[in-house]
Amino acid sequence: MRTDTRDELTTAGTIRRCVAAGCGRDPEGGEPQPRPADAGTLLCRPCRNRVHHQLGRLPRLYRESDRLLNAQAKQVERVSGGRNIGIPLNGAAVDARADVRGFLAAWSQLIVDEREVSAPARTVPAMAEFLLRHQNWIDRHEAVGEFTAELFRAFARLQRLETAVPTRRITVSRCPEDGCPGELEAVLRPQDSRTGSQIRCTHTKEHTWATEQWSSLRRPRRASASVTS
Repeated sequence: MRTDTRDELTTAGTIRRCVAAGCGRDPEGGEPQPRPADAGTLLCRPCRNRVHHQLGRLPRLYRESDRLLNAQAKQVERVSGGRNIGIPLNGAAVDARADVRGFLAAWSQLIVDEREVSAPARTVPAMAEFLLRHQNWIDRHEAVGEFTAELFRAFARLQRLETAVPTRRITVSRCPEDGCPGELEAVLRPQDSRTGSQIRCTHTKEHTWATEQWSSLRRPRRASASVTS
């Protein structure tokens, strides 16, 4: 891979177009019309601003995804009475966080190798700040199109976690109401959802309890877990 992309960013009689992923995309599905690139770079001004904005926000979104995972785990523990019921981690959150770390580490290493500079600490905030410091160089790099595609994808995956935290459904025991054949299901929703978490019967919809009432219900006979959107 070349280390200098300053050569001929414009060609006589033509306009250099932005190479950022999705630039000029037609919302109706037509042919994309990328905007003209800024002088001396391979990206247009709006896409350069988008890169700067998303790199700056990645650390906060990453921290928030960790908080959501921890809060979800604590909520499950409260409902289950502290028993290990084998609930898997939120796969989407784990994958999104790994995607961010991998993206930042790979591009930080490329800068270290090609610019012969000291590497940042292997933390998300440090690597994101490192890429921000070198953004002008990245904007001129021949692989900046790939960079934007990876950044925009990683950012979008983390952002979706804020608005699409899955509802967790845990089957915890039989319904304690006399003669009811239903199962008790703990429905754990995000804290800011319109309808809060509750324990309900799968057979009779009137049989419901607040999650705080779990300790007063019958001891669960078995437990399983699933995640729904």
